[in-house]
Amino acid sequence: MLLQTIACAALAGIAFGKSAADAMMDNVLKDMSIQTGDAGLDPAFLDPFALSVKAGTPKLDFEANFTQVTLFGLGELERRGNCEYGFSGGDLKMACYVSLDHLCALTRAEVKGDQSDEFAHSISTSSDAPKSFLRIKFAGGPGTPARLLPMTIGPIQLTTTLTQGNVNLDPTHFYDFQTLAGRKIAQEVVRILAGKYSSILQDVASRYRMP
Repeated sequence: MLLQTIACAALAGIAFGKSAADAMMDNVLKDMSIQTGDAGLDPAFLDPFALSVKAGTPKLDFEANFTQVTLFGLGELERRGNCEYGFSGGDLKMACYVSLDHLCALTRAEVKGDQSDEFAHSISTSSDAPKSFLRIKFAGGPGTPARLLPMTIGPIQLTTTLTQGNVNLDPTHFYDFQTLAGRKIAQEVVRILAGKYSSILQDVASRYRMP
């Protein structure tokens, strides 16, 4: 009977901990919405980049020079589903999936090679990450400050659409352009998440105590 009582109490504690873990993650992300803005991460100005793909125009490759790349939404990340919570290796650990649905990258680029002349023309694109995620993990003793563990990032898959201007490529080459642009932007997003965003997240999380 005593063992049953202890087991029930332990299960109740875990259930309460899971609920508290969800609430803690929500509060951390709410604080991050302020901190990312203060740190210049929402919006974030990404590094310019260039790419080229084979075009339909003879003797020319299609070249795109992305001069402005602005990322929005790092302050709007939301928990996806319930957090995992429990003891592991003597520590309490919690892990939460966080949706990147609100990320959006807006770009301006100078492109050439899709027309018969060699003059560059301007386009704009928009990229989002509708099915991408982070897995954020914290550890620590009960009631001690949360410690950020290495995050699992992605894979991040961006969908890129043309919002202004024209690109005169056949569907296959245009798809190659979209894929390469999305991949380049995703690499920059990963760099920010693993670097400056992670550093800010560690500071914010340390203000919270493990459930």
